[in-house]
Amino acid sequence: MANSRFHNYRYEWPQYIPKTHPLTRVRIHALIPNLKHRPERWTRCLKLLEEQGFPRSRIHRVDAFSWKDYPTARDAVEHARQFICPMPRLISESRFITRNDVSQLCWLLTWYSLILRISRTTTRNLYCFVLVDDCFTIFTYAQLHQIVDCVARYEHQTPRIVQISRNPRVQLHRKVVPYFDILQYGLCGRTDAGYLLNRHGARDVLQVCELFPREQIPAYFFEKLSYFPQQQGYFSLSALYENTRCAPGFGGMGIFEARREFQDRMASSENR
Repeated sequence: MANSRFHNYRYEWPQYIPKTHPLTRVRIHALIPNLKHRPERWTRCLKLLEEQGFPRSRIHRVDAFSWKDYPTARDAVEHARQFICPMPRLISESRFITRNDVSQLCWLLTWYSLILRISRTTTRNLYCFVLVDDCFTIFTYAQLHQIVDCVARYEHQTPRIVQISRNPRVQLHRKVVPYFDILQYGLCGRTDAGYLLNRHGARDVLQVCELFPREQIPAYFFEKLSYFPQQQGYFSLSALYENTRCAPGFGGMGIFEARREFQDRMASSENR
């Protein structure tokens, strides 16, 4: 097992995979959206990632937009213009504004600004591991590197998006990667708890946001993208690694553990 802390989960690192040496030019940084009034989540997430071998210098807290800071949804949008320019229809025409749903709008602003930031990076071989702060992964830092390394070497393509979670309600069972059966080709559907992406993957997500500006939550855009016929460079966890013992409505996979792990929930929707 990758980590004895998670012995109740159905997950084992594949034993028969090509031996590789991590590509030194590939860098992985973890980006953790976190509300300033929930420091305990950041502290816990940081500790767990360090236990999994993530260098402290490659774990970054991203200050999330907080519903507590804005009297109205429109106030939140006006403040976000400092970070999101030009403002996309996804936000300017959001139903969260008309409903004055500040909490859900703030999570959308947090997520979009983060994806925009990744899309604009000039570092060629940088992968960002985006992880919601109340979830954590049993993949070690070295294993995440090996995922990128194996795919790049043996698929002869650069991975763009790798979903490190699965959605129990949208079962897109695709062909399993033959030498690496924890992965399947293509995205698996609506899930945004954790994922790896480079600048090209981030740009793909932003393009989907432009195509479907009336969607509401980040997880929907991964679902939309998963149905695109072209899945070149997209990968996700194989259905072989689902935790079917989870209660109905909860994330049916064995890679994340959290007190509340709804795959489509708003990370900042509660009145915390």
